[in-house]
Amino acid sequence: MSDLRDRIASGTLAQAGLLTEASIDRAVELVSEMSEALETVRVLFTDQHGILRGKTIVASALPGLFADGMAAPSTLLLKDTS
Repeated sequence: MSDLRDRIASGTLAQAGLLTEASIDRAVELVSEMSEALETVRVLFTDQHGILRGKTIVASALPGLFADGMAAPSTLLLKDTS
């Protein structure tokens, strides 16, 4: 568990100041809970029109998501869907 916390705390998101100590602790809890119960996780965000966009990732990729974030193709935000 400490290795997981260290990985998230030393990742790109934490280094950029986007994660607090509390959010790092919660991320560790979520990864532990989800890796036991789920195979895949749907990660979503809203585009400029409020439409949900996202990716499905395997649960084992969650530590990397919390450490370094997730890339998304720019075409999701560059095309006008209004």
